[in-house]
Amino acid sequence: MVKYTMIESYENYGRCLKISNATIEAYVTVDVGPRIIKFGFCGGQNMMFNDLERKTIWEGEEYDEYFFKGAISYLYGGHRIWVTPERKPETNYPDNEPVEVKYTDKGVVFIPPAQKKNDIQLELEINMDSEGANMQVLNRVINVRDTEQEFAVWTISVMNKGGLEIVKHSEVDTGLLPNRVISLWPYSNPADYRFYNGKRFMSVKHDATADRAFKFGTNNQLGKAVYALNGDVFRKEWAQFNSTKQYADGGVSFESYTSDLVLELEVLGPVEKVPTGESVVLEEKWSLVTEPFMPDARDDAELEEFWNKVWAK
Repeated sequence: MVKYTMIESYENYGRCLKISNATIEAYVTVDVGPRIIKFGFCGGQNMMFNDLERKTIWEGEEYDEYFFKGAISYLYGGHRIWVTPERKPETNYPDNEPVEVKYTDKGVVFIPPAQKKNDIQLELEINMDSEGANMQVLNRVINVRDTEQEFAVWTISVMNKGGLEIVKHSEVDTGLLPNRVISLWPYSNPADYRFYNGKRFMSVKHDATADRAFKFGTNNQLGKAVYALNGDVFRKEWAQFNSTKQYADGGVSFESYTSDLVLELEVLGPVEKVPTGESVVLEEKWSLVTEPFMPDARDDAELEEFWNKVWAK
């Protein structure tokens, strides 16, 4: 049975709605955001990163001019909804206002105020299974401008420190044509020690001592990624890559960014032309399993063994 409990004060986020069954729990911010600021086994570790010190912020003259004077956007941590392609300052919306909470037959929807200037309305819908360790996260973006807009849903899950991310290369046989894309950002070193690009798998290891950021993107054909942390494994699934659609950032549907502070699992839907009043949705399936075996992050055979184990559970 799923329970909903309003927590009046969680950490320094203010009110959060706790969604739980007998196995897993999720906390979603209500006074700001929204963010899925906590996700894990009941009473267990939090798989999501919390920026309690508010180390990552976006502010300045361009934010004042575009949004309003004194506009500040906070990372906060956890899982959030953005849209791509990324633009500055538009992308970093100061979502610091209370969020409407609407209960449905399946779960709950979190609705922040519509974004001024950007003219989009976000909706975060969470439907947790009545038992077990599975949860559906629907990331919805509505065009509230009086003209058509073109964008894609972009979801960012900021994971807790010290873990290992694993994704699998595309194995679609495209004959004489390429079957995979890897995008790198200007600050990314392809030889970064945290990044492994093997024959069948890629991995990124979070390192809190790192002195630079790294980001890559890929056309994640399977629509799957995992993040392993201290024996718990966060599994994320979404729609498989559609080669007939247009994707941002060089044609990728999955991206990962890491710094000393965070490691992010980022999913991109296809770019769509969205008429006034219409919406696009990116649905994700979240689940948790336990797996004490931690593979060598630079060994394809061990990564494959781990991948097969955690997806078989």
